[in-house]
Amino acid sequence: MPKIILLGDTHGKWEVANKYINYAIQEFDVAFGIQVGDFGFYKEICEIYKSFRFRIPLYVIDGNHEDHSILTDENINYWAKNNNIHFIKRGTVWNLFGCKMGFIGGSLNVDRRQYGIPGTSTCNYVTSEEAKEYANVFNAFGKLDFIFAHSCPHSIGVNMVGDSSFSRSIYWNIKQPLGLDTGDLS
Repeated sequence: MPKIILLGDTHGKWEVANKYINYAIQEFDVAFGIQVGDFGFYKEICEIYKSFRFRIPLYVIDGNHEDHSILTDENINYWAKNNNIHFIKRGTVWNLFGCKMGFIGGSLNVDRRQYGIPGTSTCNYVTSEEAKEYANVFNAFGKLDFIFAHSCPHSIGVNMVGDSSFSRSIYWNIKQPLGLDTGDLS
């Protein structure tokens, strides 16, 4: 089985991601990368790096800090051809080297309001209905060996505790506007 590098939350720093990828190629002979969201899909960033090309294929899922409106088939095809960046749509399953892998991007924003139209590719998070749909897709393939996600697949709740501003942010950006159960925030 080929070696893989996993990356997350590069937030538009393609040159930093490339630095780590090149190191992994040199030191560990990795064949491809999987980036698990917040890659930096913003029009301005994609313009800056339009002639940039990764040495190995980089497979990317969306995070909550992306401009989802630019994740069009046209752009996805351009990035694959010119940048060696391959966007993986939510709910995709791969059977790669005998391993079944499920991919689900998106996430709730803790630091700002949610955006996009729920249930569409422009939304930063996965709705409950979509999560059920993806679970059905995943289950149709039998037991998955891996699920690659940008955040916990089921609510942000997991009894997070921390700075009081974090609790307030979760309340104002998730619990109050969406009515989601965020667990115990105390």
